[in-house]
Amino acid sequence: MGGKAPSQKQLQQGLLERPMENENEVREWQYGKSEDVSLFMTSIIQAERLGTSMGKTLKNQADNIRERRRQYVKAQAMKAPVKIVFPLVLFIFPAIFVVTLVPSLLYLLKNL
Repeated sequence: MGGKAPSQKQLQQGLLERPMENENEVREWQYGKSEDVSLFMTSIIQAERLGTSMGKTLKNQADNIRERRRQYVKAQAMKAPVKIVFPLVLFIFPAIFVVTLVPSLLYLLKNL
């Protein structure tokens, strides 16, 4: 036995190159993947097991993934104002104060 052990990526690539024959192989492939992939593969397995329409299953899963993505984007958009406050206070407000107040302070000091 020589050489290095195959990485997780290489194992998954090998699984993708041949057709999956049973559920165990599908579960092996989805090991370490995201929750979306796991839910998708589980629904595919369930549709195949129950004999339901694969087209409807795929359409429903696509809709579900789109909705989860939309919710994720909305959550990130809600966090944006909070993340902007620090740079705003640290960099932009001082620059505005310098631009607006320094000329008037110089004018006052010059005329005193």
